[in-house]
Amino acid sequence: TTGGNYGRYGWRMPAVWFFSRTTRLHIRASRRGGHNDGCDPRQHLPRHRTTKVTIRVAHGRMDVFFNRRLVCRNNNYRHPTVPRRPVKVYVADPWHHPASARVGQVVYKRLGRSVVRARRGARLLTRSMTKLRRNKYLGTVRPSKSYQVSF
Repeated sequence: TTGGNYGRYGWRMPAVWFFSRTTRLHIRASRRGGHNDGCDPRQHLPRHRTTKVTIRVAHGRMDVFFNRRLVCRNNNYRHPTVPRRPVKVYVADPWHHPASARVGQVVYKRLGRSVVRARRGARLLTRSMTKLRRNKYLGTVRPSKSYQVSF
């Protein structure tokens, strides 16, 4: 976020939650014309098993992968929001009650023109598995028009 939870461009870059009492993800990232657009994969994450989740905003779309398998696509990201100041990264944020889950290997990559080639400065925000905890701040990242977040 660049400062808040909902209602302004740049506040969800991206934001990820579980739907209440499920293991299904709700993923949001602002773009021109929609500060709360995103992808909601139909597939639920398996309980008590590690799943690598990758969210990529590039080439006019948002793609979500579970263990390298595409599970959701939104083609409305031709003009994603790119804040001019650093974005704060939380696991979990200050505004919601966290799910009973763990997250690890949180990485933010700024992507170049080719999705295959990451720009210098891919940022590992946390290496070890950590339990989601309200207001758990990890640091800041420099936003980019094309990026990838994985955990």
